[in-house]
Amino acid sequence: MKKLKKQVIKEKMTSKGGKDLEKNNENQRRFRGELRQKLAEIGIVFLFVLGACILFYPYVSNLIAQYNCIKVIESYSKYTTQLSKEVLDEEWEKAQIYNKSLISGTDLLVNYDEVLNIRRDGVIGYLEIPVIQVELPIAHGVSDEVLQQYAGHIQQTALPIGEIGSHSVISAHTGSSSAKLFNDLVKLKENDVFVISVLNKQFIYRVDEIEVILPEEVEKIQRVPGEDRVTLLTCTPYGVNSHRLLVKGVRILNNEVDIVKETDKSEESWPLKLMCLFFLILLAVIVIVRRNYLKKWIVKR
Repeated sequence: MKKLKKQVIKEKMTSKGGKDLEKNNENQRRFRGELRQKLAEIGIVFLFVLGACILFYPYVSNLIAQYNCIKVIESYSKYTTQLSKEVLDEEWEKAQIYNKSLISGTDLLVNYDEVLNIRRDGVIGYLEIPVIQVELPIAHGVSDEVLQQYAGHIQQTALPIGEIGSHSVISAHTGSSSAKLFNDLVKLKENDVFVISVLNKQFIYRVDEIEVILPEEVEKIQRVPGEDRVTLLTCTPYGVNSHRLLVKGVRILNNEVDIVKETDKSEESWPLKLMCLFFLILLAVIVIVRRNYLKKWIVKR
């Protein structure tokens, strides 16, 4: 009798242990399934966010670069308006001496990096191209550091100070993913204008010639007696950079043209619309994921 009771108890315990084991296995399977689903949902959200970062990086980085350039230009303009006539006259004189030294071929009587460097930040002035919505500080030289963020003045050419008989060359990158710079320079046409501001003066140039040359064809950039000229230079074609695009301008009187900053709304608004569409889709995905969690929670309860 005692043996029978022990056997019955053992069978009950075995049966109970089996059920507990089966229940435990079922819980583990359910947990793994829910974990896989959570990871899949997190993965979907992550891919959406990653896609947004890749898609909007050029647009956002360009906005940041534009903001930084505008702040530099505003700071430069404010600083130059506070300079005394004596300081301004001294800076103009040094720039004139530098240009005369280039023309005569004599030893430079002034240090290039110190000319028009009134704030000791390397900024000479700034360039505005209204038709393609470009506003860039102009810095000394064309080093990588300069061209990553600004336009650069080519040292071997005259400083852009509005002198008759001089020819300045301003260069900037094309194809940068982090800043617009001269990406749209190819859109300029003859009779478009651009503006260079240096110290307390503003010089307006009308495009009269557009040319594509090889890098070694420097003879294409020459002084023209009786004219004040500035050439905007960048690499072309996009992504290949085997040639140089020259957009040449001759100075005109400031009252010969009204400077109007144009805005291509269709071009400027598409990234914003795309960004809004993306975040609406992302919001829908998050709502769907949360709703699924809520349904499962209600079922469990």
